[in-house]
Amino acid sequence: MLSLPPAVLVPDDSAAAIDAAAEGRIRGALLTGAKDRATIIISHRPYPTSWANRVVHVNYGQKGTVF
Repeated sequence: MLSLPPAVLVPDDSAAAIDAAAEGRIRGALLTGAKDRATIIISHRPYPTSWANRVVHVNYGQKGTVF
């Protein structure tokens, strides 16, 4: 159990193999948990890009386009 909220969240592909309803619940939890924190989301799906401030595409370990 953490005594203080983390300053940075790093969910790794949190919606990889779930249905749309569960994805919506996870998205809501991430938005709530990410408030006032730096959040780095690792994902193969495009849903986080809809609310991200910055998107970095990484291909085979090489940083690509920054949106």
